[in-house]
Amino acid sequence: MLGEEPLEVYAQIVNPRDDGRYREVEETMSFMLRFPSGAIANCATSYGAHETKDMRIRLENGWIDVENAFAYKGQRMRVARRKDDIEVVEEQRLEFKDQFMLEIDHFAQCVRDGIELKTPCEEGLRDQLLMEALYRSTREGRPVRIDE
Repeated sequence: MLGEEPLEVYAQIVNPRDDGRYREVEETMSFMLRFPSGAIANCATSYGAHETKDMRIRLENGWIDVENAFAYKGQRMRVARRKDDIEVVEEQRLEFKDQFMLEIDHFAQCVRDGIELKTPCEEGLRDQLLMEALYRSTREGRPVRIDE
């Protein structure tokens, strides 16, 4: 959303004490990402909480809510802006597109035509380094810079 990569992360894990399902995997991880612009993302993921795939962005002069942002269908976006003393909220349902099929088709086209992927492999490597920093933060109980 920002066109930036996080500089620093801070994370905590919560596991129920007597639930064997979470001996090898965390039940819930809550984490913060800090970006170069000063923006902060507060995030959570959980195997134990009721599933939600929503994204909420709070801005100085408005907000954006995307219901089912990380699902394959059913997205609904609401955008609020302040006009004078009134908050105006616009809503739109996003057209269904088979994201998995589009991804596979794009990959095949890149292989066939020798063009660059929209999301190159380096993006996956950055994601992996970010996840490693999150787990390091949970072990050390402190914020971790991505370049550490």
